[in-house]
Amino acid sequence: MPDSFEIWQLKHTDLGIRLRFMSSDFLARHDYTVDLNNYNRVYSGELKPGTSLEDLYTQFNLYHPEGFRGHSMSVSDLVILNQGGETTAFYCDKIGFTDVSDFVLEDYRKIRPS
Repeated sequence: MPDSFEIWQLKHTDLGIRLRFMSSDFLARHDYTVDLNNYNRVYSGELKPGTSLEDLYTQFNLYHPEGFRGHSMSVSDLVILNQGGETTAFYCDKIGFTDVSDFVLEDYRKIRPS
């Protein structure tokens, strides 16, 4: 199975609208955790060797691929990587990405079992 990635963005609910574009610091200060149930998957694709999270950020801000149905990647979005047989999840933060695998992967495996 080739390496892949998925972009997830907050749903258009009251909570999703309140949390959209908020940093992980904001979430922590207000006792929120990253919950995959509040997100919709807006894109998935093959992860080419050497592609970094920053590369994906650039692509999903400047060069939206066909089939992408979300807003430009921004704070509060999730990137889930399936790479080398491992799955990891990252929160797009104010600066860079924060690993949120501990919060996201249990629910992810229920939705998309390996």
